Amino acid sequence: MGVFLNSFRSGLKPDPKISIVEWSDTYRILPSESSAEPGRYRTSRMPYLKEIATHLSPESPVEKVTVIKGTQLGLTELANNMLFTYADLYPCPMLLVLPTETLAMTHASDKLWPSVEKTERLKDKIYPRKKDGGSKILDVRFPGGNIKIGYSFTTATFASVSRRIVIKDDLDRWPDDVKGEGNPSDLCNKRTDAFPNRKIYANSSPTRSGTSKIQKEYDNSSMASFKMPCNSCNNFFSFEFDYFKFDYDKEKYMLKGSVSVACPECGTLTDESSKVKMMSSGEWMHEHPEKAHKGYRIPSYYSPFLRWDEIFQEFLDAKKAMKKGDVTSMVVWKNTRDATTWEEEYDVVELNDISSRIEEYPAEVPDGVFVITAGVDTQDDRYEVEVLGHGKDGETWSIDFNVIQGDPKDKNTESALDAYLQKTFKTENGAEMKIFATAIDTGGHRTKVVYDFCKKRGARRVYAIKGAKPIDAPLVNKRATTTNLSRVQLFAVGVNVAKDDILSKIVIEEPGPGFMHFPKKPIYNKNYFDQLTAEKRGKDGRWINPSKKRNEALDCRVYAIAALVISSVSIDKMKSPLLYIGAKQEKAKPKKAERRQTSHLDEF
Repeated sequence: MGVFLNSFRSGLKPDPKISIVEWSDTYRILPSESSAEPGRYRTSRMPYLKEIATHLSPESPVEKVTVIKGTQLGLTELANNMLFTYADLYPCPMLLVLPTETLAMTHASDKLWPSVEKTERLKDKIYPRKKDGGSKILDVRFPGGNIKIGYSFTTATFASVSRRIVIKDDLDRWPDDVKGEGNPSDLCNKRTDAFPNRKIYANSSPTRSGTSKIQKEYDNSSMASFKMPCNSCNNFFSFEFDYFKFDYDKEKYMLKGSVSVACPECGTLTDESSKVKMMSSGEWMHEHPEKAHKGYRIPSYYSPFLRWDEIFQEFLDAKKAMKKGDVTSMVVWKNTRDATTWEEEYDVVELNDISSRIEEYPAEVPDGVFVITAGVDTQDDRYEVEVLGHGKDGETWSIDFNVIQGDPKDKNTESALDAYLQKTFKTENGAEMKIFATAIDTGGHRTKVVYDFCKKRGARRVYAIKGAKPIDAPLVNKRATTTNLSRVQLFAVGVNVAKDDILSKIVIEEPGPGFMHFPKKPIYNKNYFDQLTAEKRGKDGRWINPSKKRNEALDCRVYAIAALVISSVSIDKMKSPLLYIGAKQEKAKPKKAERRQTSHLDEF
């Protein structure tokens, strides 16, 4: 308690006037373990950091700073510079929070501690790591304070110790709620309430429009852009996507020549060789300068570590993937390069010509399928199951859909599901394939029954799953929990991310990457497709079912895809299908089909 009391008192003392920029340029050494440019730190390489660092320094009255950013811009190292400057000259209790435990450990071991070892100014001030009385890997201690490194998914990070400095790193990857105790970002802020000279620094690449946490913070700030004078007309402008000019091969989606930026006022083109000179004359211009909360947006076009041709070739690669129905690369590009949120181009998915989606398979399992999984939706009076075949590049084939009537608690219902999951399906070459992995929904009123069913069949890769609450939760969290009644491994599934994937691919009309095939079977009728497209995207980006339509077909497909991910099968590396029975295996070859028009997602 004495350590924290001393830290608290130190945090209240008036500060000398040395900025983070001065300290960093004088003392900071970047370690080779984690830096593209190891050695002496130079703010001049990233002039856009200077004003941000000034407001994070003690001499500025600004309490809250927000940065919405691309990648490779030095904002993480700026956070480290802030921590080290305060530890050296203005010791106080500080808190650095990253999204996950893994990221917190990696940051501490690869960035913070190697920097302490390389920076002579810190070596004698930071207590060495030892069992008793010293620092720990996630608790950097020094006279008068400490740096606690935490992660956003645990309440322990937000315990009641006051902190003068709080840094919220990669905020958009934080949960909306931490174990029922509230928004972790708000919990972080409350840790600083006792300090009149507090600093709260948040940075992140954005995610989806309507749900991005860092975008909301930025929208409530002064909203600054970094602008530079045109070499010809002296008009100040910022690096924005619409101002960049480049030519590319429309078939191969490859850049032709170099990338330039055009002044929006006079049209003068400037190539990248002048970028450093332009930035050295740049300045932040605030849309709402009267606001005390300072906010900055900085896309990757300003990065000294990325070339414009790299950035825009990535854009073209993503554009090419979109033509095939895969929007994920473009989402990543928009978020991490352009530093803007992703806005979906659809709210409701409609299939106008269902008959055109049905095809006569040459066998139950067509060539092109490498592995079969099953997704099981649990209701009080039945199980619904879809068997799904997976091919290369995300191409899928629906194999069968079955409804097993009866209360899941009944032994007869359990036996019927068990028998169905052991069924085999005939392939084109006469062999048969078994279901490789199954994921069963544990929600609803039959949770314990499903737990027990899955636990008995773990060796057959029958997985218990539940939906994850965060809108941007990963498709599958492979760190299963076992704190349930049956001690069965329980996997959290990011249903919203899975539905993003499914409902973007269903509109693809050309067989190949991402295309969804459906067999000519009675079960694949209008009712099935209505269920598959029953949901719509809400304003917050979450898929919802406001009309309470039946949506079991969509849920089953989500679970079948989750089963594949949990099983860690890498289809694109496979040479032959899994679980063949009764015939010599042959490498599956995708079947070419005569198909229809291109997708409406062709153009970005």
